[in-house]
Amino acid sequence: MIIEHDEQGRIFHIISDPVMPEVLEAYLARGALSFEPKPGAPIQARTMQGEAIVDEDGNPVMTNGSSILAKCDIQSDYIRDGQITPRPLCPATVVVSGRRITIKDAPKGSTFAAEIEDVEYPLDDTTVELDEAGPLTIIINPPFPYMEARHDLEIM
Repeated sequence: MIIEHDEQGRIFHIISDPVMPEVLEAYLARGALSFEPKPGAPIQARTMQGEAIVDEDGNPVMTNGSSILAKCDIQSDYIRDGQITPRPLCPATVVVSGRRITIKDAPKGSTFAAEIEDVEYPLDDTTVELDEAGPLTIIINPPFPYMEARHDLEIM
């Protein structure tokens, strides 16, 4: 697997298929990382009919199981210290008191929005008071590498 990422570790390209050595070299020269498959756990070899294969002494013949590929999700992972790492969840919380909504513990640099009836409205503050009851979603966009947080609410 070849992964291209920016300086912050944001993954923007994943190649899971095998590539020619010169293609791999070109990607590595551009700063991409390569994650080779790891051999699977040994398993007993079997015939096409599913019968166990044994050697002349009756001992099972073992073979490597399926290769284990690196797991990487372009949206929920990033590269940190050369390794595929899950992006941290946004630590912000949303507190509702009547029709007042307060966002707490949002990472510095976060932006906020309220989504009402599929329309997104930017919020300038971490506290908002609504005129009407109803469903809405508070969206918190923290700086990378934090994941976006969405809080579905029903205001009474």
